[in-house]
Amino acid sequence: GCTGLTGNLFVVCIMLSSRNLRKSTTTTYLINQSVIDGLASLFLVLQMLFKSRSQVFDSLLDEIYCRVWLSRAFLWSFFATSSSNLMVITLERLVATWKPLWHRTSVTRPKQLLSILIIWTPGTVITLAHSTKAAGVVNGRCRAYGIGGTFTDVTGYICIIFEYVLPLAVFIFGYGKIAWILHSKPANLKSTGETRSKSIHVIKVLLILTTCFLVCWTPNAVYYFLQLTGHVPNLRSPVYKFSVLAVNFNCCCNPFVYLIKYKDFQRAVRKTFCRSRVA
Repeated sequence: GCTGLTGNLFVVCIMLSSRNLRKSTTTTYLINQSVIDGLASLFLVLQMLFKSRSQVFDSLLDEIYCRVWLSRAFLWSFFATSSSNLMVITLERLVATWKPLWHRTSVTRPKQLLSILIIWTPGTVITLAHSTKAAGVVNGRCRAYGIGGTFTDVTGYICIIFEYVLPLAVFIFGYGKIAWILHSKPANLKSTGETRSKSIHVIKVLLILTTCFLVCWTPNAVYYFLQLTGHVPNLRSPVYKFSVLAVNFNCCCNPFVYLIKYKDFQRAVRKTFCRSRVA
């Protein structure tokens, strides 16, 4: 949690301070990604600090505390929003590669900010609705997950589709289409080799982010699907706990990808620290 919070805060500061990075439309979404992952890391730290107390839950406030906080509803809403943002980044790069002229004239900063607002909305609503309903007080004890029912099951399937299946489909289509365009129609990009090389480099970095997402999310999505379909009894096994840790790790890994693979980010870091030394 602390690593993710520190790393993502560092990314936001570097990207906002770099004029070269700010010129890229992709950077807006990468900053949003770091904000989302940073908030998820912050809530993860807070969840560890304010764990469940051994108590009898017998009041309305106890019920709210159980459903909203102990269910980790806000934490999972950040995870869902992170998935949505990664989908939008993929589609933005697809449009930039497929229709570069339209992208340059139509993708404006106000439209990007509006799209970011849209990114935050559905994942938050769906996940909060599911998490708060899947938790509850039973016999004076908080059951933070696993309370069944038609609404819980339906929203559970929706969460899996929204957080994993839909992003997977977008990634396969988006990067498959980008690869086909780059292979067969190089003229769709600017004619200069430098611009083409830079575009391919950014896409490679995003592919690494996408791969990290799939590696971290697949165990959790599969296990939760098995639980919803009755193939596993509950969410208390070590396998499920490991899958949750993997999802948490996904919030920490992106800053390291930028530092190791993203050349523009590396240059911005060097420029920032060199300027600080001179000052």
